[in-house]
Amino acid sequence: MFTEANKLFRKGEYQKAADLYLALYKETGAQVYKSSYDFVKKYVAIKRKGSLTSRVCICTSGVLGPTVAGGIGTAMTNLAIALKKSGAEVTILYCAHPYYARKDYRYWKDKFSESYGIEFSVIEKGKYYGTEEMVRSYEAYRYVKEERFDVAIYHDYHGLGFYSAVAKKLGQLDGTKIVVNGHGNMELSYLHGSKIKTTTKECVIKYMEAKSVELADDFVCPSKGYIDFWSSIAKIPASTTKIPNVNYIETEKLLLNDFLISRPEVEGSKVSSNDECHNYYFYSRLERLKGLEVFIEFCKRRKLFGGKKCKFWFYGNSVSIDGVKSEVFIDKQLMGSGVDYEIVLSPTPSSFFSDIKANNGVLVFASLGENSPCTVVEACQHEIPLIVSDIPGVLELLDEKSVRKCSFTTGCAEAILSRALEFEKEKIIPHLSYTNDEVKGQWSKLLLTNSSEEKRLEPKVDGLSLSVVIPTIGRVEYLEQTLAAFARQTELPLEIIVVDDGSENHIEVKEVAAKYGCTYLRTEKKFKGKACNLGAKKSNGSILVFFDDDDLPAQDYLEKIRNAYARSSVDVVSTFAEVFDNEDQSAPRYVSMALGNSFGANILENYFGKGCFAIRKDKFFGIGGYNVDEENIPLVDYRFYMKACLNKLSIEVIPEPLYFYRKNSTQSLYSSAKDSTKIYKTKRALKKILLDNHEGDVSEMISFFVDNLMPPKMVDVAGSVKGTGALAAKANSRKSTWLNESVYSVSIMAKNLSQLGRFEIDFWSSDLSHVLLAEINYERQEIYLNRKEDGAFVGGVIKSVKLPEDQFRMNITIEGPFIVFQANEEVLLKERLERKHLNIRKLAYPDGLSVRFGEVLALAN
Repeated sequence: MFTEANKLFRKGEYQKAADLYLALYKETGAQVYKSSYDFVKKYVAIKRKGSLTSRVCICTSGVLGPTVAGGIGTAMTNLAIALKKSGAEVTILYCAHPYYARKDYRYWKDKFSESYGIEFSVIEKGKYYGTEEMVRSYEAYRYVKEERFDVAIYHDYHGLGFYSAVAKKLGQLDGTKIVVNGHGNMELSYLHGSKIKTTTKECVIKYMEAKSVELADDFVCPSKGYIDFWSSIAKIPASTTKIPNVNYIETEKLLLNDFLISRPEVEGSKVSSNDECHNYYFYSRLERLKGLEVFIEFCKRRKLFGGKKCKFWFYGNSVSIDGVKSEVFIDKQLMGSGVDYEIVLSPTPSSFFSDIKANNGVLVFASLGENSPCTVVEACQHEIPLIVSDIPGVLELLDEKSVRKCSFTTGCAEAILSRALEFEKEKIIPHLSYTNDEVKGQWSKLLLTNSSEEKRLEPKVDGLSLSVVIPTIGRVEYLEQTLAAFARQTELPLEIIVVDDGSENHIEVKEVAAKYGCTYLRTEKKFKGKACNLGAKKSNGSILVFFDDDDLPAQDYLEKIRNAYARSSVDVVSTFAEVFDNEDQSAPRYVSMALGNSFGANILENYFGKGCFAIRKDKFFGIGGYNVDEENIPLVDYRFYMKACLNKLSIEVIPEPLYFYRKNSTQSLYSSAKDSTKIYKTKRALKKILLDNHEGDVSEMISFFVDNLMPPKMVDVAGSVKGTGALAAKANSRKSTWLNESVYSVSIMAKNLSQLGRFEIDFWSSDLSHVLLAEINYERQEIYLNRKEDGAFVGGVIKSVKLPEDQFRMNITIEGPFIVFQANEEVLLKERLERKHLNIRKLAYPDGLSVRFGEVLALAN
């Protein structure tokens, strides 16, 4: 009935839909039906008045006020104000909550409401397995879907709109226009900042950014130069549009009035006598991408040129450059040069423009790569003399005269010097090539014209049929729970095929299958790949749904799977999973997230999804199905995902937890006794998948790469990570790393211990004969170190100290070989052999703990 009600609403049969929603609510009492009923009644009431106001959600990690000054925050905040002035009902969804540079959520909620009539809302983060960027994107999608906005606007930075765009493609977000607004992506930063991607997180961000732009309904960029850059690295929508950023110079004063203190009291030293010297200003993040090194070189050249005295000012936020803070980097670069300079960290726009005006200074915008910088726009609006890089995105902001008089060759310090000498004779005030009213009109036309009447997508394909394949081995109780859940689906499959892979209690398995009308197949023990292939071969549906016998589908699992195929040409569909602990039902649950077919991210960590997924039958057989193992080898599903990815099948994820994943199942489906050779066998099997799809020199390269790679998320290997407080939800983030037969120094550092509470980390030896366990208990100010010998823990409190509020560091020593599980932010394994450091691996993890493996203290014979 719920499916039928949704279809009626999409067709515009609102009253019938409302009647069904109400009937479902009366029958079940479920709040989702009541919310749907209320929404339809409100929608119809507004529609009858003939004034259906567009409801717009600005989803952003930067907001002017809550975050420090930055281009994204400035642009997205002013866009919200412009759309509100155009008559839209606007909500700002702040996705960096609970971070606030000033005040808190309640303050800013009231401030935006009182100042502009804009709703200020935040995402509430749950417990997840996934990167911070994935979590923010998912929570933004959840909020937008629940509130049913007409338009949702996301910045491209970090792919914030990724899950919303994917959900729209797969039929999960009808009626909402998805707009991605171009501000700056990681690829641009790395190009001009001379960086390389080294972590899983960076690969995830690259994929999310590109995919969110590709799938957006509209992609809006403030410059043609940035559109050209995006089109050179990814697919962009045909509906891509150039619209400059709107910027109201009064916005900062209105929002930050409570924080702006009179200049003489705070930074009187920032004003120099401009009659005695020329003042040149750098105003941006203090990093290479923004042209910091070019400006520093200009400082030196202007000093050597002589003449009237000059002073140079560095205004901006500090970052890390070559392992040191920006201010330290600047000091080192200018040491001994005789240059007179000053550094002002974390300035507000108001403080900067106040200082530069007081000094009659010149702003040098030396950036190496930009989209459409707000700094240039603000300089024009404040009538500040400006020298700018001739980057296309920058030049598009200025009128023709300003381009001729103010620009210099990007990256050339000598060109800045030449232009600066001209400005010392006559300063030029630049002018913009557009007005705020023109920009506001363009945005209004794009977003607010009939946006609420956007045509809802109808299924592209009819006649799809689903065959569910469930491999099992003796777990009758779990199997019956799974089949009972499938019997309650909102949309039933064509068939369910149970493949019994050599169960000793096969008669019971067959009886349970018959009870639920399933097809029963039996094989001798051939392991999961063979069982899945057999089920697929005997199936009659066009879509294969592989499902583990101990997991439980949500009631609308098959409905949403089918809808995804009906609405798109996707080959493989995975979903999120809600994970629960079979051994400890009281343990906190968390959502295991998935990403799709990013090879770069998934080769380092499994973000394809877990073992329940769907695939078009012809595509499954087209790539040869599962690889068949002759023995028990882990990561069966991961290896199939990787095979599908390398064969260029499209893999998409429905960003919702559509099944319940049972962690720590008894009689794990294809487990065996703990085997110290599992990692080697898994690598060998993964290498076969990779090498089967490459040839020649590439094969050799990949072979070497896999030999030095840890398989993502090793399972069925002893070890655990436990914790309370901030770490409790991180237990699923464990990683296994082999240490050689050597003695290692291990440094454990925990951040935010007051939130962390208690932490445990187990170091298991490969033969499971002994364990080293370190436990930090912040509340009791104690540290324990235990060693397991002959099945019993020995040891006790090794240190009892007053732990610092911010962090604690402890060094311990362990002997190998070990499998080490970690729940941490970053792992860097270094091995010193003959005084040489080899950087073997660097991985990104959730916040909470940092574990660093240091030098080898001794080598085993």
